[in-house]
Amino acid sequence: MLSNGYRKLSKILAISLLAITTNTYAAQCNTKSLDSMFNLMAQRNSLMMGVAAYKYIKKSSVYDSKQELTVLQNSLNTADTYQLNADKLMVFVQIQMDLSKQIQAQLIEHWKTLPSDAPDPAITPDISTLRAQIAAIDNKLYEQIATNVGNLKQCSKDTTLRQYTKAMQGIKGIPTDPDYNLVVIAALKNISK
Repeated sequence: MLSNGYRKLSKILAISLLAITTNTYAAQCNTKSLDSMFNLMAQRNSLMMGVAAYKYIKKSSVYDSKQELTVLQNSLNTADTYQLNADKLMVFVQIQMDLSKQIQAQLIEHWKTLPSDAPDPAITPDISTLRAQIAAIDNKLYEQIATNVGNLKQCSKDTTLRQYTKAMQGIKGIPTDPDYNLVVIAALKNISK
């Protein structure tokens, strides 16, 4: 027969183990949540083909300082809305824009080299339509970043990079030297610090 002291100790140990297990589980990396965020980033990057097509047809520069300034200024409001560090969010936003320019430049260079692959002006979307789509994705993305701050802290760099790279598989033009996947992940993880 078990003594009352032993039963009490067993209950305390069981409750303690349950609490430790629950806390460990709660602190695990949620890759599904990362996937939602990274899928938005992939959607954003996939729109760069349309942006590049528009700029190729209009013979516009990939760099648009006025648009970049607008996006960076909007990120300040976004940081306030989601209680994120404005400086860290702006770095991430700038890296996103740099990646967008890299993708566009690669596509435009490809079309210049191989005009038979060039976009059809008759079906190329208008830049204002594309920018509205990008802005809508950005709004969802920033909310996802705010939601994932704790998750970005918890997930290892390798896990985060693996999930991001998987989401970007269909995107052409992401530079590998330097590895922009690593740069983007570093900026995201920096937001979570």
